[in-house]
Amino acid sequence: MADEREDQGGRVDPRDRQPWMRLGGVGLELAAAVGGFSLLGYWIDRHYGSSPWGLLVGALLGFVGGFYNLVKAALVASREARELDQESREERRKR
Repeated sequence: MADEREDQGGRVDPRDRQPWMRLGGVGLELAAAVGGFSLLGYWIDRHYGSSPWGLLVGALLGFVGGFYNLVKAALVASREARELDQESREERRKR
């Protein structure tokens, strides 16, 4: 996007992305965490014959890790929205 800032390495600041892109990224992280840990649990079940516990524990760890990232992203978004709201209030006071 033309209005996104780039740092010295050519990377784009994640805060400058569109909100739907950031939310989509968080959703993909959640799905990847659940899928990855579930596959790991499935492999453990097949390798050690511990079915279904490896898959269940893997899926649970994936959900916990994915939701941790989701909550963290929501808190950052909330803080950014609060800062933007504060800035707009200050702009209105100056007028």
